[in-house]
Amino acid sequence: MPKKIMKAVKKNKPQVWPASKTGKARAFMKSTTTMKKLKPVPYVRHAGVQTKFRKERVHFGVSVQGLFSMRPQALFRVLQKDGILPDWKGVPVAATPVILGMNHKPVSRIYNNIEIARSRRVIKKQKEIQFGAKNQWRDVEADEVDVGKEIDLQRKKAKWEQWGGIVERGQPNTLVLFRLPPKITAVRSPGPGPITKRDWRPMANKFLAGRNVILHTDETYKMKVPSVLRDNVVHKKKKMLVKGKQVWVKPHYTKIWEHKLPCGKRVTVKAGAQIIDRFWGHLRTSLKYAPRKVGSIALA
Repeated sequence: MPKKIMKAVKKNKPQVWPASKTGKARAFMKSTTTMKKLKPVPYVRHAGVQTKFRKERVHFGVSVQGLFSMRPQALFRVLQKDGILPDWKGVPVAATPVILGMNHKPVSRIYNNIEIARSRRVIKKQKEIQFGAKNQWRDVEADEVDVGKEIDLQRKKAKWEQWGGIVERGQPNTLVLFRLPPKITAVRSPGPGPITKRDWRPMANKFLAGRNVILHTDETYKMKVPSVLRDNVVHKKKKMLVKGKQVWVKPHYTKIWEHKLPCGKRVTVKAGAQIIDRFWGHLRTSLKYAPRKVGSIALA
């Protein structure tokens, strides 16, 4: 389309016939199409009090007066952070007796007692956790993970250490963990498989039933629970038929989902299990040097 004609019809933007396939006229006609405005949907709808990292407020360096005024523990932390003193965090349990120059038995006893005390405290705190609210529908995520594998060479079978977790979005202190009894698989199996209804039913009835919860999971959590609405996302690529051709579709980790509440209202949320998946990554990092024997106290 010539420039003069484009300037003349720019005010009214009429339909040009025949429609151009390339060039300025094509770009001009594409600008006339009205696009639907999408309303942004937040991933966390009910966020709690969370501390955010403010990069502009971080101060680098400590004055001499500040070092003299510090307490011993704070001074050690600052010197370890700057690399002046060695930081022994993340050191394997087997290396501790070598560093301290002592027998390994008292060291292993201390570590075992710490793990037992931590496990008892977590079990006590989990009994006080409640999901959902009275007048609001809250978003809750659930997923499972395998953190250990043990191979029986005689039977040529593999035992797995599998855990499940539930957490409310915006409330990281509501994390609940529970141990699962996975089935024994072949040695080359990639995993023990998803959680079963037999294992999920008591956890769902204990923590979620009657709590007005929107549960975000994968495809395996299909059991109906009272006062619980569920959505899911597919975490693997699929082969779909598009215009008569088989096409690989990329996995979806989040998805816009609309739920109809029992009162008749509709609520739009984002499906996905990004928060609990992030926790599984932190868990695997912390258990990098821990003994991963199936059924051990260190994993309890």
